[in-house]
Amino acid sequence: MKKIISIILACVMVFSCMSVLAFADTIQYYRNDDFEFYIGEDGGAHIVYIHFSESSAEELNIPFRLCYDDEYMIGEPSFNGIEKDDNDAPDPFGSDYAYVTAVESEALNNYLTTLKKISFERYVSDIDIDSLRLEQLEEIVVDERNETFATSNGTLYSADKKKLILHPQGSSDNSILSSVTSFEKKAFADSTKITSITIPSGVTNIPERCFEGCTALESIDMSAAAIGKIGTFAFLNTALTSVTFGTGIKLIDDFAFFGNKNLTSVTIPQGATNVVLDDGVFIGCPIEELTVYRSIVEMGEKTIGFYYDEEFALQQYPDLVITTYKYDAQMQNTTPLYDYVKTNSIKFIPLDDIYCVNCNFNQMNGYDATMLMYSNSMKKYTINSSDGTFGVQNIPRAVYDVYFTSKFGLTIKVVTINMRTTDYKEAYNVTVIQYQPIGNVDGNNVIDIKDVSAMLQTGRYNSANADYDINLDGFVNVADLSIIMAAKNYGKQSVSLPTEGSTPIIPI
Repeated sequence: MKKIISIILACVMVFSCMSVLAFADTIQYYRNDDFEFYIGEDGGAHIVYIHFSESSAEELNIPFRLCYDDEYMIGEPSFNGIEKDDNDAPDPFGSDYAYVTAVESEALNNYLTTLKKISFERYVSDIDIDSLRLEQLEEIVVDERNETFATSNGTLYSADKKKLILHPQGSSDNSILSSVTSFEKKAFADSTKITSITIPSGVTNIPERCFEGCTALESIDMSAAAIGKIGTFAFLNTALTSVTFGTGIKLIDDFAFFGNKNLTSVTIPQGATNVVLDDGVFIGCPIEELTVYRSIVEMGEKTIGFYYDEEFALQQYPDLVITTYKYDAQMQNTTPLYDYVKTNSIKFIPLDDIYCVNCNFNQMNGYDATMLMYSNSMKKYTINSSDGTFGVQNIPRAVYDVYFTSKFGLTIKVVTINMRTTDYKEAYNVTVIQYQPIGNVDGNNVIDIKDVSAMLQTGRYNSANADYDINLDGFVNVADLSIIMAAKNYGKQSVSLPTEGSTPIIPI
């Protein structure tokens, strides 16, 4: 029984193959003007080859319909075919014709180096997209009644304009319709004239090889889009100099940014979670600064910090510095990125030791004022305020002397603050309640009777000017004047600020 079934199945397969071959043998090809084609199962003309014409070398119009009377028959697609009929316009009453519905893979082979513009008519529903990857092509035009494709600024879209299918390689236009939610693979590949791109808000995925070979692409803005995945080789060999991902990023696939020789800065922002970096994502990128919080949960092999030399041997960049957390949020385990840093002996700055500081100094009573932060007599930060609130981000662990200077010249020194917070997300809040008033009211750097006179001038000697409420009783009056007169430094130089100087802020 099994033997009989096997024989039957074998016969079915043979007859099936014969049917396919018989169908292939029955395909009839035609040539109408410069176009060789056959009639597909959809009843439309499928163009398989277009003969070169000097008149259409740069601009080619795919015809609306083609005649296929017996006089247009040819045996096989060829480089010769039959002679052209100068009067080949279809006669709806006496000739057979078909609407053009497809342009197949080798149809444009004669136009690889010349074609700049191509137009498609209403019923074209099948285009071999790879055949349109032409170095000189600047513009694709589709009839507005086409139900499969649409175009805008020369770029090919799906009819509903939600998918960007192909950006012509020779076009410098960098606009993308706001309706777009997805890109075709290699949608921008080898578009060598675009310099910047803004990704629309609805796009969630950059597919593989999408921007491969965009050698002039220097910047890409993904801030409005919730990009969750970036595919393999998506930005292979572009001119990007920096990349900032959005908080929705989850997966950056193998070699996504391979060979970006100008890429020096990468940021995965705070708020991103469960991010996976696959193998070799940034190989060949001379990144000097990578800022990542606790978002990365998995690191692939040689993800960052490596390149291939001229002999294709893997080498390590010496200048890379990774700013990251050493421990997870529970302070129990080291983070995957920190483990990668240590395994590959990469320099790093621990975010565990960097802080945000907010200082409130309400005694300035709403006047413009400046907060100066010094460490080891070197000025590190200058922060201006008009409402008594001062904020500075990303401060490294240190001991700081903090001074406030009002617009009237009154300088106040805060007691020394020792920053000891342990998490970047937590601000170190300081409310200034201890200070030493320095009575140089008129700003001449000497505390004397002139300061008393300055306080007595109209508009200054009143309860509204809290700058001069030296005893903090809520009023500016004779008691404050008495403090200046009785102060042990009366007649001496007022306390000056430390020597001016500066040191770089730790970059994050």
